[in-house]
Formats: sequence, structure tokens, C-alpha cells
Amino acid sequence: MQQQSSVQRKALIASLIGSSIEWFDFFLYGTAAALVFNKLFFVNEDPLVALMLSYLSFGIPFFIRPLGGIIFSHIGDKIGRKKTLVLTLSLMGGATVCIGLLPSYETIGILAPILLILLRIIQGLGIGGEWGGALLLAVEYAPKERKGFFGSIPQTGVTIGMLLGTAAISFMTMNIYNNSWIPVALYIVLTCCISLIAIAAVSTKQIAENIQNQDVQA
Repeated sequence: MQQQSSVQRKALIASLIGSSIEWFDFFLYGTAAALVFNKLFFVNEDPLVALMLSYLSFGIPFFIRPLGGIIFSHIGDKIGRKKTLVLTLSLMGGATVCIGLLPSYETIGILAPILLILLRIIQGLGIGGEWGGALLLAVEYAPKERKGFFGSIPQTGVTIGMLLGTAAISFMTMNIYNNSWIPVALYIVLTCCISLIAIAAVSTKQIAENIQNQDVQA
């Protein structure tokens, strides 16, 4: 009974961490879209048009998320939920880092917003795959009488991710000087991604072993 409770707790923690890091990356872009991306990637004579294009790039992944859920649900059935969780976290974090490294419109022209949109599509696929996996992981290991509560925990990651993303942007805006915000952004994203991916991987190790034991017994 004690071992089962430990597995349930780790499943809950893993799903919360996964959800938090995914939405942290997502909201980090959302805030940056309003502050800097309209000037760096969507250069236009009309500032309002540039801002609208920047917001459009923020909204695109919401339409891609269902496709990510479909793709990674099949991948999860084949390679396991642990590997799929780490894969989606890495996909989302990697795309965010690439966005931080992306040259501006002044450097590479129209290629800058095109590459930005492609990376946003990758982010949409990643968060779509992680979201369904996190919910499944939480509910699957929940006690019968607490499935609703366990299923609500990944949703808490949305709020945590939003707060972390807003805090990161607030820190960066205090250190902006031309493009000096980029190294700060990369440092924050890399530190958070590496730390949380490592914690998620450790938290899901025992869960994966328990899943394998259940499959053998079945």
C-alpha cells in the first residue's frame, strides 16, 4: 500500500512538472510576442499590423495542439509514456531555445518570421502531446475516489507556467539593452528546461517500471 501511494505521488508530481514546463515555454512566448517579437520578426510600417502578426504567431500552436495529441498518443503506445513525456518536454524546450537563437528580420529578412512560425508549430505539437500524456499519467494512477482531483493537478501547471513565464519576462525587461535580453532569455530557458526535464525523468522512472510489471502480469 505504501509503495502504491509512492507511485501515485510520483505520477502526480511528474504530470505537474511536465505541464508546468510546457506552459512556461508557451506563455514565455506569449508575453514576448507583445513586447519584442513584433519589432524583431514582424517589421511593418504600421505598428498595429506588426503587433497583430506577432499575436497571430502566438495563436497558431493552439490549432496545432490537437494534431500533436494524436501523433504523440500513438508514439506513447509504442515507446511508452515515460519516453514520450521526456520527448515532448525536450521538443518544447528545444524549440524555445531555437527561438531565442533566431536572427531578427533585419538580419535574414523574411526568413526570420517563417522560421519563427515553423518553431511555433513544433511547440504546438509538443504541448499537444504533453498535455494529453500528463492528464493520462495523473488519472491512470489516481485512486478511484480521487480521479477528479488527480486529473485537475496538470491544469494547475498552466497557472504555474504562466507565472514563471511572466516572471522571466519581467526579469528580462529590466536587463534589456538592444539585444542583450537574448542571453538572459536563453539562460533562464535552458536552466529551467534542463532542471525540470531531469526531475521529470527521475520521477517517472519508478512509474515506468511499475507499468512494465503490470504488463508482464497481464
